[in-house]
Amino acid sequence: MDAIAIEGLTKTYRGIPAVDNLTMHVPRGSIYGFIGENGSGKSTTEKLICGLLTKQGGRVSILGRPGDDPLVRSRLGVLIENPGCFPDSTVYRNLFMQALNLGLPNPDKEIRRVLSLVGMESAAGQKFGKCSLGMKQRIGVAQALMGHPDVLVLDEPINGLDADGIRTIRETLLHLAHDEGVTVLITSHVLGELSKIATHYGIIRRGHMIKEMTAAELETECQSFVYVATEDDWRAAQVLARRWRRVEVLDGDGQPIHVKSSTGSPTGGLRVYDALDSEDVSRYLFEHGLFVREIRMNRIGLEEYYLQLMDEQRHGPGARMNRAAYYGPNEDGR
Repeated sequence: MDAIAIEGLTKTYRGIPAVDNLTMHVPRGSIYGFIGENGSGKSTTEKLICGLLTKQGGRVSILGRPGDDPLVRSRLGVLIENPGCFPDSTVYRNLFMQALNLGLPNPDKEIRRVLSLVGMESAAGQKFGKCSLGMKQRIGVAQALMGHPDVLVLDEPINGLDADGIRTIRETLLHLAHDEGVTVLITSHVLGELSKIATHYGIIRRGHMIKEMTAAELETECQSFVYVATEDDWRAAQVLARRWRRVEVLDGDGQPIHVKSSTGSPTGGLRVYDALDSEDVSRYLFEHGLFVREIRMNRIGLEEYYLQLMDEQRHGPGARMNRAAYYGPNEDGR
């Protein structure tokens, strides 16, 4: 059974659809990465799930019950946008008031539990308004964890966190999902970090769900390639394209350089697709007088897959191929 099941969800603002006939399935016990551009409808969808906005159409089911059931709402832990804390009250006092609102029998024990989970025990006596952005985010996650919810809905929970904070939240979410069966719906623009924890993904654009998939399905769709850096990547691309189906020249950040870019641009190596043997690539370059500085097998990750999918949505199915700098004979017929 799905922890969250959505069918035909619709929400408009002044006649403009923010969420448009959205269908979404979040399995129980999963960590569901909800991905999309700014303004794509992620936060609106989360608010509709949590009852913070009124839907204009469709159905929301949570834990097998209607989404507006008060019993269901009590099983949600929510962090959307900013933690709802009083700035002049201490962290402990803010959490204590929430514990009273939830009717928890032992507020002190619960506060210490959630602060420990997010690594914020030492901040209990500090005024919330004096906390850093990263501390506030961790405290917001602690708020969402109050009362042992069955479903967590988290909007950008690692925003503003340092490396230690990101690791703490990552380990906490993995523990809750794997050991306690908590379902986590999480949005994040830090896709590399999201890919370390997500078991499922939903990709939204302009209010429409364009792709739902498991982490295993993503792994299958992500292509393997040989990464190679040479003394002259532009010349190497021309040489390699004579034999291999698709070759990409990368910029200094590891992103493909578009065809129209100048061949004099600084480069950061090459990707050679459909080459299953790095030694074969290295040997071929050596035979053509090119020195290989670095070579290894690799695979595109969630971020690159997402960017390619967005290219296809904007420009059509050929957009993914249009990112490559050179193509071999199987690509362009030469």
